[in-house]
Amino acid sequence: MPGLTAEEKAELKSIMELQLIDLRQQAQDAMQNVKQAETSLIEEGDVASRNASQAVASKLLSRSNGQIKSIFKALQCLKEDDYGLCERCGDDVGFQRLQVCPTAVYCISCQEVEERSRKLHRQPPSDNPFLPD
Repeated sequence: MPGLTAEEKAELKSIMELQLIDLRQQAQDAMQNVKQAETSLIEEGDVASRNASQAVASKLLSRSNGQIKSIFKALQCLKEDDYGLCERCGDDVGFQRLQVCPTAVYCISCQEVEERSRKLHRQPPSDNPFLPD
């Protein structure tokens, strides 16, 4: 099992760090938009719109927080040298797959098994927001 080279790990770490910056900015933007909407809606007295706006912002923040947690978990695995190994079978996840989805925890084969199993049992998706539903 070849594993990841030092250069590949550095590239993936950079990708995740950039994603963290982007996710934090998205969260700040979402909060700012909610505050602006709340101010104008309070003035107009539109409680239903304010509640809907808060619900959307809450969902966006929850999703961002889930993505941030997944990135922190992947960065910790990278530090501990467990990064890039499938949690199910222990094989390499693969550099190309990690470039697309740096928080992937399964190799392609195991991801397919996981998705088929989830569909069969109608289980909710894993807590990794970067994995397909």
